Amino acid sequence: MFSFGDEDDDDTFIQSIQPLPKQTIERAVFTAEDFDPDRFLSSRRHLGLERLKMELNSHLKSLKTELVELINRDYQDFINLSTNLKGVDKAIDTLQQPLIRMEVEVKDVRSHFQGVMDDLEGQLEHRARVREKKTCLKLLLNIHESVSKVEDLLEINADITKDSKSKADLILISSPENGSTTVEEEDGNSLGKQIDRVAVEYNQMQHLVGRGKHLSFVTENEWRITRIKDTLQQKLSKALSVAIKNMNNGQTDKSTKQSMTQCLRTYALVDQTHVAEKIIREEFIRPFLDKTITRQAIDSSRSTPTTQEQPLVMMYNKILTFATNDLRPILDITQRTLKGTNYEILVNALWVQIVEHINKRCSTIYAAGQTETCHKNYTSSIQFVAGLENLFNSKKSLFYFRHHASYAEFMKRWQLPVYFQLRFREIVTAMEELLIDPKKCIALDTTKKSAKPADIVLPGTKAVAQTIEKCWADNVYLFVLSDRFWKLTLQILCRYNLWASNIIQQLFNTTTDSASVSDRGQSGTPGTPGTPGTPGTPLGSSPTTAGDLTKPFDEALVIVLSNDIKNMVTFTKRQMNDIIFPKLPNDIQDISLLKESMDEILQNLETSTIQDLDRRITGTISRRCMESLQLVKGIISHYRHTNKAPPTESSYFIPNLFKPYVTFVECNQHWIHDDKHKTWGTIVVDMVVFRYTLIISELLAILKKQDDALKKIKWGKKTEPVAGDTLSDSEKIQKQFLLDVRQIGAELDALDLDNRRPECYVKLCQVVEPFEHLISA
Repeated sequence: MFSFGDEDDDDTFIQSIQPLPKQTIERAVFTAEDFDPDRFLSSRRHLGLERLKMELNSHLKSLKTELVELINRDYQDFINLSTNLKGVDKAIDTLQQPLIRMEVEVKDVRSHFQGVMDDLEGQLEHRARVREKKTCLKLLLNIHESVSKVEDLLEINADITKDSKSKADLILISSPENGSTTVEEEDGNSLGKQIDRVAVEYNQMQHLVGRGKHLSFVTENEWRITRIKDTLQQKLSKALSVAIKNMNNGQTDKSTKQSMTQCLRTYALVDQTHVAEKIIREEFIRPFLDKTITRQAIDSSRSTPTTQEQPLVMMYNKILTFATNDLRPILDITQRTLKGTNYEILVNALWVQIVEHINKRCSTIYAAGQTETCHKNYTSSIQFVAGLENLFNSKKSLFYFRHHASYAEFMKRWQLPVYFQLRFREIVTAMEELLIDPKKCIALDTTKKSAKPADIVLPGTKAVAQTIEKCWADNVYLFVLSDRFWKLTLQILCRYNLWASNIIQQLFNTTTDSASVSDRGQSGTPGTPGTPGTPGTPLGSSPTTAGDLTKPFDEALVIVLSNDIKNMVTFTKRQMNDIIFPKLPNDIQDISLLKESMDEILQNLETSTIQDLDRRITGTISRRCMESLQLVKGIISHYRHTNKAPPTESSYFIPNLFKPYVTFVECNQHWIHDDKHKTWGTIVVDMVVFRYTLIISELLAILKKQDDALKKIKWGKKTEPVAGDTLSDSEKIQKQFLLDVRQIGAELDALDLDNRRPECYVKLCQVVEPFEHLISA
């Protein structure tokens, strides 16, 4: 097949060809906005250059012809154009003069109105300035009137005589201690009304002064405003001091409370609550705290150690009693009567002064050197803070208290990290010293012949349990150190796990680990414990030496260790639910995660210790039981070519097959609890019976091979049976195996296990089931 070009080019060429129009070249193609010469030529390349040239020339001629026709058709109109414009110049000149005159008039009118507008804007600006000055002048008059009025109310005008000032001061500071009570009550009432009015006018003055603070008049009269502030504060402080003095004297009558309320309300109105709190702090609270918070009150604990109540607690109780009783009238006024104001008497007056006195006079309570004393001091202080928080009547006040700088300072002064480190040493040192002693940590009390199932016997386990209890004891645990004590508890359990694993390694010879072989799952039966032999092991060889198989160990200690670990897990779970979790903070969101971590550690402890102990105990006992299985191979030699009588009873070693297990249970019965021996017995039986099944299965296979070989040798020979002998040697051996299996069943019944016919024994019976007919022979 020939190819004359690229197929893609041909397709492009075919798509670019446009249908032929009536005229080869259309005029609309050249007048189009998107006309492109290259595209025009490429779309007509099928015409050929000569043909295209001819067409373009033809189109040019037609255009020239049309142009000539157009000129000839409109030539007459073009010539008449100049003729038709005669007289237009004169008409334009006629219209020009009125238009120019109109333009001048419009400009004059515009300039006139612009001047009027400028004058109007100037007058408006002048009016605004006048209005502003009027407002400023009015403000100045108001300020002057307000300042003068406040001065008159406070009686501090320049033209007031000294006698009137002394009289006013005398009335202001008058006390109920004088004889005339009626005059004093009237003066107190008038003083209260005067203070309320002064407060209103003072706030008005402050508002006006704030608006005109940029004015020179305000700057010039700043001294008057300052004098007013000082005088007002002086009068208010005197009035408040008089009320406080009356309260100190025990005179908390209606007039005193009314005077106190008016003073505190005035302070709130003029936004000077901090001044009132300072006065209450200095004149009412400080004298009491000076007597209460002293170094002697703290040091008395050393001189009188027999007192039941701690001196610090007594000091805190006195303060709470003072706040509840003596300070109650002021708290009722600020928290109820003046509710919504900025008063925080408990924080800014009482608490700040308490912290200041404690830091200066009783800073020794923060010391963490003596852990017992530090714990008592911190616990007492937190209880005191909680009692103080109960006096707050709103969440806003409580939030303000907990975020106050003095509260944070008080909490930071406690050396809690140091306290925890000291407690850590106290708690862990005694436990660690006992655990690293290889004799003391596992010393058994031989005089104690029995123990309860829940008892912890070993000293090492006791030390760990006591350590966990001590971590969460009331005289050790602190709420703010919950995370550290929780972490320490987990560390103690991990340390106990390591200690128990090391003890297990010490009790059992590590060489016995090499004697144990694969699990039964590797031998063909999954999910069963490992056995010390495999089907492929020759009968004449032992997987380990006899000394390794029967390596002695302290049976009682092993059992006690297993019980201790189980009881330790139970003890820890009980402690976690009853003591630890109730003491953790309520705002912990991941409490489930804490439970999971504890459960994981306890599960790891059981897996790495209890299960390991069970495996080692059952493995050792089963190896002792399986020592007698080495005699099974002698059954073949006993009946092969010996002409001995058929067996009538089981082999002599079968009744003693499980004797090591029985002896183990009887010797350690007082240490075994919760039917643990049945669990161990089931595992031992399973391992021994499984091993016995493997041995006789292998022996029967060998016996069958020997019989097959003898049949081939004696093939075709006639042999007469021996008189009185109805069983062959092989049948005698098979009968002996059958009798032994039955005896094993009887031994299993004597062991008193939960399952007297385990699956392994059922499989063993299936092996000897074909020999049942030999019993009757």
